Amino acid sequence: MSSWKLRGRFVMILVGVVAGMLFASNRAEAKIAKSSMLSPSNGRTIEYRVYTPPGYNPKLATRYPVVYSLHGEGGVPSQRANNYAGTLDAKITSGEIMPMIWVFPDGQNNSYYGNSFDGTKQVYTHIVNELVPKIDATFKTVAD
Repeated sequence: MSSWKLRGRFVMILVGVVAGMLFASNRAEAKIAKSSMLSPSNGRTIEYRVYTPPGYNPKLATRYPVVYSLHGEGGVPSQRANNYAGTLDAKITSGEIMPMIWVFPDGQNNSYYGNSFDGTKQVYTHIVNELVPKIDATFKTVAD
């Protein structure tokens, strides 16, 4: 093989590697954000986690559906988010499921996601009236 052909192949490989590096560095990766907000209905700050899918970029016009994933009794948002992240990444990347934002709210202890009669835990009110509007205002969601 002539030296010109070898140089041509080398240049093509180099262009491919550089293009791949540029593409990878510009592509937004999936993330789990730890956040909290003051809940007026509960009178305290409550944590939550938000998973944004691969390719999510708040500067772009693309909007995403949102899933609110509720942990079970004794669970916490960080545990559920960390358990789901790898599976979500794989299924979204493979095209099995569409890219979505997942929110992992804190259901507080033994609330069953309802408001307590004595007013000490206003979980339903917090999620529906406080957290959902906050997520819609902060992230590129398909709000309805």
